[in-house]
Amino acid sequence: MKKGLGIILGAFGAVGALGFAASSYFFGANFKREKKVKSSDAFFAKLERLGLGPYLEKMRKGRAFAESLPSEDVYITSRDGLRLHARYYENHPESNRIIVLAHGYKSSGISDFSCAFEMYRDMGFNFLMIDQRAHGESEGKYICFGVKERYDVADWCDYLVERFGDGIEIVLDGMSMGCTTVILAAALPDISKNVCGVIGDCGFTDPYTEIAHVARSDFHLPPFPAVHALWGTCRLRAGFGFRDASTVDAVKHISVPILFVHGEDDDFVPCENSRRNFEACTSEKKRLFTVPGATHGVSFLVDEEGCRRAIAEFMADVDEYIAKKKLA
Repeated sequence: MKKGLGIILGAFGAVGALGFAASSYFFGANFKREKKVKSSDAFFAKLERLGLGPYLEKMRKGRAFAESLPSEDVYITSRDGLRLHARYYENHPESNRIIVLAHGYKSSGISDFSCAFEMYRDMGFNFLMIDQRAHGESEGKYICFGVKERYDVADWCDYLVERFGDGIEIVLDGMSMGCTTVILAAALPDISKNVCGVIGDCGFTDPYTEIAHVARSDFHLPPFPAVHALWGTCRLRAGFGFRDASTVDAVKHISVPILFVHGEDDDFVPCENSRRNFEACTSEKKRLFTVPGATHGVSFLVDEEGCRRAIAEFMADVDEYIAKKKLA
C-alpha cells in the first residue's frame, strides 16, 4: 500500500513539476518585455504574414506622416517607481484638447495610431502617445494586461493637468490592451476630472477571459489547469491576478461619453468583448461601432469612412458633455 501510494504521489509530483515548468515558460514568453525592438521593416513584414498586405501602403504613409510631426520626450514616475516615457505632440499650441494614446500588447503608439494622426490633428487635438510599462522607452519588466497600466494612464492625465492647467479637455484612446487599460483607468476614483471621453478599440474584458480564449483557440487547452497555473505564476512574479480588474465592471462607473470599436472578424480578441462592455456600460452617451470583415486592430483601415463618422459622432457627445458640465 505504501508503495502504491508512493507511486501515486510521485506521479502527481511529476505532473505538478511539469505544469510549473510549462507555466513558467509561457509566463516568460508572454508577460516579460521583449528584449529586441522590432525594426520598421520587420514590423511591416509581420503584417504581410498576417494577411494585412492590402493596408500596408496606407500604414506606411500614416507612419511617415506621424514621424514628420515635431514632438518631445516626456517622463513621469509610476506609483510603483518606474520611469515611464511618452511623446507629446503639440500640433495646436492654442488648443486645450489632448488625446492620450495607449497602444496594445507588445506594440507601440506609432504602430497602432499613426494612420489616425492626421485625422486627430485636423480635429484640433494635441497628442500624448505613451509607452506602456515594459514597452518602448518605459521601464518595467512585466506586461500587466491593463491591471497596473490603468494607474499609469491616470498619472499621465495628472501630468497633463499639472503642466497645461485645469482648463484642458482629455480624451483617452486605447487599442487592444490599450483599450482595456484606458477603460479601467477611466473608472478609477482618482481619475482626473479633465477626462471627458473614452475611445476603446478591440479590447478584452479582463486578462482571464483573453488568456483562456487564446489557450482554447491556439493551444486547444482548457482553462483549468493550464490558465490557473499561469495565473499563480503571474501572481507570484508580476504581482497581479487575471481577475484583478474587469472592464465589464469598470464601465458601470464611467459617466463620460464612450465609444467602443471592434472588428467583427476579430478572432484574437473576439467582438463579443466590446458587446459585453457596451451592454454593461451605464454612461448616458455610449456608442458601439463594429466593422464587418475587420480582424484585430484594423477597423480604421478596413472602414476608415465609417470610423471617422463614428468618432465625429462621439466627439459631438463629448462637446455636449462638456457644455453640460460647464453649466452645472
